[in-house]
Amino acid sequence: LDVSQRERLQSLGAIYQEPLWLFHRKDHKIESIADLHNLRVGLGATDSGTEEVTAAILQANQIAPADYPEQWQRIGGRTAADELLAGNLDAAFFIAPADSPLVQRLAASPLLQLASFRRAAAYEARIPFLRHVAVGEGLLNLAQNTPHRDITTLSPVATLVINEDFNPALAPLI
Repeated sequence: LDVSQRERLQSLGAIYQEPLWLFHRKDHKIESIADLHNLRVGLGATDSGTEEVTAAILQANQIAPADYPEQWQRIGGRTAADELLAGNLDAAFFIAPADSPLVQRLAASPLLQLASFRRAAAYEARIPFLRHVAVGEGLLNLAQNTPHRDITTLSPVATLVINEDFNPALAPLI
């Protein structure tokens, strides 16, 4: 949407949250977004919600699209998961519920682990559509204890928006 289209939208409220997962290969230590700089990273598919969220996080870290390293790729979903598991990516972002088959597949891999967003409160303060989410040890996979410790991740808030064509009498019903 362009700026004029966005200005005509109104929010009816938050609907749900889905966590942002940053899976990475265990042989890499990721403590901040800066640690991704020299890695091969899946940022989310072009024009996807995942790409929008990762772009906002990168921008908050003063990393502009022109500054993205060559090895950062706009791929997501199953493609990014396959590349991560095959060793062709070092890390990748995903937005999905904890019980999604994709997240469960990645969580079950002994080659991968989840990054924690230690500065989640700072992201939440700077990016209005993000909230922090506590993920307890073993939540994704008890048998393999994934994550292996309590972590914090971020979650974009899905918002129901309307334009001027929406009948205002329907708003209370929603």
